[in-house]
Amino acid sequence: MPSIISNAQYDYLPPPPSKDFVKHFPKCPLWPADPPRGDIYCETSMLCHPLVSPMAAKDWRGTCPVYSVYGTEQLLDEGKVVAQRIAQQGGKIIWEEYDAMPHVFCLLLEHVKSSKMCLESLSQFMKDVVAGKPIETKGTFFEAKTYKEIKVGVTKLDPFSEADIDSKMKEARSKREHGQEGETKLLPRL
Repeated sequence: MPSIISNAQYDYLPPPPSKDFVKHFPKCPLWPADPPRGDIYCETSMLCHPLVSPMAAKDWRGTCPVYSVYGTEQLLDEGKVVAQRIAQQGGKIIWEEYDAMPHVFCLLLEHVKSSKMCLESLSQFMKDVVAGKPIETKGTFFEAKTYKEIKVGVTKLDPFSEADIDSKMKEARSKREHGQEGETKLLPRL
């Protein structure tokens, strides 16, 4: 998805490696590197499987309430796809996006106001779920510096069609299968 490249400059996660960046994985008898692995967590042909990538899951009906939080990070588009599908299929989801924050910012930057806001929201969500209170789908974008809250429609987070998403996932898998991206141990995934 585009944010993996467009948000790389704002995230601490390593950017997608070039073909020559990662030459090989270390030898491991449990997970052989010959033929080369497509990713650290699965064989390349499985990258579009729903048990490997939540973005590949089409049916979210009946899922439990979900709290999803992102910063201006490489995985933002993938998170939007999943959140939108959950909301469109009647699932209950709290979507929060914090401007100018990296991946898992609330754990890394504990002293920042955005982190405190995020953790307060998460803890309230958990209390409400455990208490059996109804969860309503809600989306909020928090501006950097001002912390202004802007409501966003969770059913319309992602501009890509289902066909576009499938095509992008298959294209990325194909590039890895054919060695066009090299071994991608460092490519972040949802």
